[in-house]
Amino acid sequence: MKLAQIGLGNVGALLAANLADAGYELVVHDLNRDAAAPLLDAGVDWAESPAEAAGACDVLITCLPSPDAVSAVMEGADGALQALSAGQVWVETSTTDADEVKRLAALAAGCGAATLEATLTLGVHRMKARTATVFAGGDEAVFETLKPVLEAMAGRAMFIGALGQATVIKVITNLLAFINLVGSAEGMMLAQKAGLDPTIAHAAISASFGGSYAHDTAMPVALGGTYNDGFAMQLACKDLRLGRKLADQHGLEMELAGLVAAMFEEVRGKYGDRAFSTECVRYVEDKAGEQLRATGFPQSMR
Repeated sequence: MKLAQIGLGNVGALLAANLADAGYELVVHDLNRDAAAPLLDAGVDWAESPAEAAGACDVLITCLPSPDAVSAVMEGADGALQALSAGQVWVETSTTDADEVKRLAALAAGCGAATLEATLTLGVHRMKARTATVFAGGDEAVFETLKPVLEAMAGRAMFIGALGQATVIKVITNLLAFINLVGSAEGMMLAQKAGLDPTIAHAAISASFGGSYAHDTAMPVALGGTYNDGFAMQLACKDLRLGRKLADQHGLEMELAGLVAAMFEEVRGKYGDRAFSTECVRYVEDKAGEQLRATGFPQSMR
């Protein structure tokens, strides 16, 4: 089975390296060829365009930052849809819009290719160690065939249901992660203001009903002073917008989600697109007039 991957950003480069390490024959493409240098040095092949990548594989994997980027790769000049054919599978790992996945999947089906969603969660540090979770959506038989590939790519693979449902649950889990992180930041700041040692407060919250995965993984890099969770604020805001869109489509008012989305847009405006998503903690610190810091905490989630 020959694989092709388009997109070698923070996440995509890890996925491709995992697949190459697992022994899969792999060809890659990215707008920035330099991003592929370590993979090319390791013997991975290069494709000059999305169409060339799609024409050189059995399974095409995309890992891209936005719905617009996915559309450009699939439908643009030298796009992958020009080369997809019967018997191939397109695996979409990007956090995108469920309706957009289904629209592009219909175009791929017109070429004879199947589509499988494979959204990723638990963070880049877990993907690197292949202990992340992959949410899959599409035809269950296709999922079972490609399950070893998904596990080699990132870790545990879970079948969620029909095409679009994996994207829905991924958007929801990201929404919850950001809500939990803001709650953790405010709780930690309250503990510090009340005179508690941040190290002790963090451990106590982790051991309680108030704990969360975000508190255990993202808060420590804020306490370490870097906020480096490896995930850009512009992507966090994109994911929150997708969550709000999903809620609107179903006529659901999500007040807390709206407040957090508005906060993240303020954080993005203050610290920039390339700020880390964990800099929502920095925003809480700036509002409070003091920092949350403790010794012995990591400088990065990677």
